[in-house]
Amino acid sequence: MAVAAFLPLVGIAAVILPATIYLWVEGRPLTAVLFLVFCMGQSFFFEYGLKPRLMGSSMSMNNLLVFLSLLGGIMGFGMTGLIYGPLIMTLFLTLVQLYQTRYQQTIAHRLSATLPVGQDKPGPDPAR
Repeated sequence: MAVAAFLPLVGIAAVILPATIYLWVEGRPLTAVLFLVFCMGQSFFFEYGLKPRLMGSSMSMNNLLVFLSLLGGIMGFGMTGLIYGPLIMTLFLTLVQLYQTRYQQTIAHRLSATLPVGQDKPGPDPAR
């Protein structure tokens, strides 16, 4: 279940639902319902309560990006890619955000300083 929890939306359910069905088929419906309620409650508590507080709102990543980074990590590094994939994706997103906030304005300012006055954008040659 710990490995499956990395997969968004279907991870924990891929373990909980078969276990619940098994308990129900074995003739223990009360245990099956209690198990399902407990596991789903625990999942919601950690996913929507504790995890956002620990990670903060600035580190939110789209579920599709998390899933793709997990798949790419597994393809590139094997089982250790479960850890490396999301870390590399987080590093990449942090570098993009750093570029957007700090360096994009500096580069645009330097480029505007090198263009001649009155010519903001390169266009067709007026001599032609």
